[in-house]
Amino acid sequence: MKSQPPTINTPNEYANLYPRPPLLSSFQTQWQRISMVYTHQTATDELPEVTHLLHGVAIFTTPGISEWTIDGTTKVDSNTPGDIVIVPANVGHSTRWQSEAKIIVIGLENSLFAEANDETLHSTQPKLRPQFPTADPLVYRLGLSLKSVLEQDPNGSRLYAETTAAMLAVHLLQHYSDR
Repeated sequence: MKSQPPTINTPNEYANLYPRPPLLSSFQTQWQRISMVYTHQTATDELPEVTHLLHGVAIFTTPGISEWTIDGTTKVDSNTPGDIVIVPANVGHSTRWQSEAKIIVIGLENSLFAEANDETLHSTQPKLRPQFPTADPLVYRLGLSLKSVLEQDPNGSRLYAETTAAMLAVHLLQHYSDR
């Protein structure tokens, strides 16, 4: 029987698992229910298998090749800018980069999804599905806009970030859940 991977409790703990420190992060902002890091990894860098309390979305901003293991399934894929990977909360995952990559990683609290579900009047909470690299232009644009606002005005970006988080949660539920 395989043991459970360790659970990471905070976005900062998760970012510290990456071999290279983030180029940019939301950790010093007042953002609530959403976190973001922009990271640069090189070929041979790895993220060990863990679970996280947040739903995660990785957004590729550069082309490359990566190996993802999510919930016991492993895939090696070519990634293009705009490809996303979705890792639901409490799902084991690891990554190995086979080429250089720049990635926006967004963490979203489960409460965002519960609120989005309440707004649609569904009686049961849909479950977010893991997603290996796939193109999603809207999520890509939202990720780039979060990166941009964090670079330009980190202290004045809270409303923008939290509004974007709500939009991301609704979009992910509509397109990547078992609804």
